[in-house]
Amino acid sequence: MTARAKLETALENKCIEYAATQGFLPLKADKIKKGWPDHIFFGPNRIVLIAEFKRPGYKPKPKQKSIHRQLARRGFPVHIVTLYADFVSLVASYR
Repeated sequence: MTARAKLETALENKCIEYAATQGFLPLKADKIKKGWPDHIFFGPNRIVLIAEFKRPGYKPKPKQKSIHRQLARRGFPVHIVTLYADFVSLVASYR
């Protein structure tokens, strides 16, 4: 595993743990189909939060951007998460 992947995985795991404390169920979505966002979180009151985890300064790849646009057109925005504090704020904004 590359250093970049380790940093993203650490961020992702920390966010998953936090989401669980807030009543969200995570689904590892990038394994469903290549290019999909990293996680879909199903929260209380039919909340669906979609997150792509990236190391600070990194952007989604073209295929990922395309899928993000398709999801957004259907009313499911994809949130690019680079910092744990931003994820905590994002979850709070949905409550």
